Amino acid sequence: MKTPVFRVDPAVEEEARRRLAELRARRDDAAVERALGSLERTARGSENLVPRILECVKSNVTVGEICHRLRAIFGEYEESITI
Repeated sequence: MKTPVFRVDPAVEEEARRRLAELRARRDDAAVERALGSLERTARGSENLVPRILECVKSNVTVGEICHRLRAIFGEYEESITI
């Protein structure tokens, strides 16, 4: 049996893009940068990241923006295949 490929309805995708654009237009860009900077500084140390992540969320930083900043510091996991 062939597994069907999931495809996002273009209308749903467009609505998500519209909402994201609205969020970015109305949020305080300075607060976003402060929260991301604080997250980055904490990630470079040894403190708990959860308070900084919550600060980011409260400042309307997107999950993608948080992950992008953390990937820049920690990198991205790549599975090593051994045979």
